[in-house]
Amino acid sequence: MSMRHKHEMVKSRQLPKVRMKSNNKQKKNMMSLIFLMICIIGGNSGFLIGYIIGIFGGVIFTPEYGKSIYPDTYKDTEVSGYNHYCSLYFMAISLVPGSLYCLSFFALISINIECSRLETRRHMIMAGGFLLMGSVVSALSTNIVMFVMGPNLLGLGFGLLNYQGAQRYMSEMAPTLSNHLGFLNIAFKMLIAIGTLVANLVNYSTNNIKDEWGWRASFGVAVIPAVIISIGSFLLPDTPISMVKHGKLDDAKRLLQRLHGTTDDVSMQYNDLITAKEAFKSALGFKMQTLSQTQNTPYLLMAIALPLFQQLTGINVIVIYAPFLFKALAVRTDATLLYTSIIGGVNVAATIIGIVMVSRGRRRFHIIAGGVQMFVGQIMVGTLVLIKLVGATGLGDVYDYLIVVAICICVSGFAWWWGPLGWVFFSNDDILLLFPLEIRPYGQNLAVGLHWIFSSFMAVVFPLMLCHLQFGVFYLFAFFVMIMTLFAYYLVPETNVILLEDDVSQVWKQHWFWRRYFFDPSSLMV
Repeated sequence: MSMRHKHEMVKSRQLPKVRMKSNNKQKKNMMSLIFLMICIIGGNSGFLIGYIIGIFGGVIFTPEYGKSIYPDTYKDTEVSGYNHYCSLYFMAISLVPGSLYCLSFFALISINIECSRLETRRHMIMAGGFLLMGSVVSALSTNIVMFVMGPNLLGLGFGLLNYQGAQRYMSEMAPTLSNHLGFLNIAFKMLIAIGTLVANLVNYSTNNIKDEWGWRASFGVAVIPAVIISIGSFLLPDTPISMVKHGKLDDAKRLLQRLHGTTDDVSMQYNDLITAKEAFKSALGFKMQTLSQTQNTPYLLMAIALPLFQQLTGINVIVIYAPFLFKALAVRTDATLLYTSIIGGVNVAATIIGIVMVSRGRRRFHIIAGGVQMFVGQIMVGTLVLIKLVGATGLGDVYDYLIVVAICICVSGFAWWWGPLGWVFFSNDDILLLFPLEIRPYGQNLAVGLHWIFSSFMAVVFPLMLCHLQFGVFYLFAFFVMIMTLFAYYLVPETNVILLEDDVSQVWKQHWFWRRYFFDPSSLMV
């Protein structure tokens, strides 16, 4: 037995039992308080992300909002016989969600520039501030400047919160919250879907409010979780690793002692933080040239392909623009927001199922199964749109129900298969990772940045695609889903057993295609 262990055993014998109970109680109380605060902040973060996505999809297509932001353009849509597939208002209003995603990308760039300067906790405070200002400005908009500024502020907060917010904080607190981290991550993903559902229900409830107060109330609800995030972030301590990165070594050691509820030596945990800091500094030195080296080609292609395929499924535009699609298909106006809420409920249920299934493994199989389901759903939607275009209107309410079922098939196929897996592949905190440790930060940043770029592009381009292709746009999405599924079948490795500290390259070296990019230098020695 080492001298260190003997010393610790002797020291523990000398401590009075009362003191040990006090330390245990202190540790339990401290952990309970921090765990409760992180649950509140993390829950509100996930909820607000989902709420923002859902609220824009409903609000921007309400008559009151349209008359407020583009009054002349919206009046044209109320003319009998108007071609909603080529709606000028639809093309103009698509800039609102487009700017939301675009500003999220710029927020990601700003994060990487300022990452070494600002503490993790301060990123959360900034995110809450932007979201609070964006919600207030959006709710009180009276002119075009405010209508533009509101989504832009929300986009900045959205990007900060989604990438540098609660999940990053929980990841950096992992050594002290390891028993609860899995629960927090699952709850975060579930609350995103729940936030979208609540937004749909709020839109449905406020739709009957006269004048402009309906859509203003929908935006105003976002103020509540934004305030909780802003105030709560002030009350939380910064993470130990963030303190070490910023040279606050003594503060980090004291925080570790507080978190562990002891005044004993925490040098082992402290040394782990120092090692993590050096790995972080080394990772920041990697450039695109490093990621594009031959041995890193599989990781680079995966960082591009997975977020690209996520958007080419068409799921984001279907969720955001569902009310407009119903309107273009002549679905009853009073039922449009109700059907959107039903789709949101299916999304929540499918997300819960997906999280459970993903945690049980066979993730590559789940991607393929989800691709098949989305392919069927997109073909159904395209066929139903074609039926409407050729004038087959004798189905009545049955047609509306079929459209809802087809969209639910698409949404659930994404939510319980492809949706959770896309971010499990890139997350900092899940057990599944595709990037090796030395390039993981840059690879994740690239994947997340491309996700925002592709999201913004699809949000703006979809109205043009719908105008020119009409029912064909859904067949095009089905084609992309087929390509995506074949890509997953042949090129995505199975990574069920990879842990955070494992050598990820071993999985790629065993793959029939990717192994050509790896070689063992020892094999060249004679």
